Amino acid sequence: MKKIILFLFAVAFFAMNSNAQWGVKAGYGMSKSTGSDARFMPAFYVGGFYDIKASEHFYIQPQLLFSAEGSKYRQGGTTYMTAHAYFAELPVLASYRIELCKNSRLNFNVGPYVSLGLFGKTKYGGIEENTFHSGVERVDYGAMAGVDYEVGHFVYSLMYKQGLQSFDIYGKGKSVGLSAGVGYKF
Repeated sequence: MKKIILFLFAVAFFAMNSNAQWGVKAGYGMSKSTGSDARFMPAFYVGGFYDIKASEHFYIQPQLLFSAEGSKYRQGGTTYMTAHAYFAELPVLASYRIELCKNSRLNFNVGPYVSLGLFGKTKYGGIEENTFHSGVERVDYGAMAGVDYEVGHFVYSLMYKQGLQSFDIYGKGKSVGLSAGVGYKF
């Protein structure tokens, strides 16, 4: 409990920093489970972020995102199951930034994320059921890494996400995703 309170005070301290900016972002990509026979499916995210300047080149960026992920499972050449899941996601990225010219920067981002499964559907044959049935974890966590190109108020990003929690209807695979997005800083 003491660690949680200390963490909340640290976040509040950084949030009051005058060198911080709010922003919104959205993106599209592909996600899948690392389980056998899994194939990529379209994915997306939308949400906001808070850019906190810690030093000249180093920033901390907590984000709150709504994301959609999924996976197709194949046996032979036919799809026999699709799993869709929607999450509330909280990444906290460390960002190292390099000025390219007066109005543009290149940002290298890395950090952990935790996400909570909200809802989803899994279809196989003529059967449809809740993705988060018993035995499937609602909580996922892992790491993200990526690069942003920032010009003016716009941010263009490429991200890779690797889950560490077993998230697969069979309990064998972990989530993985690639995405491209755009954001706007106010």
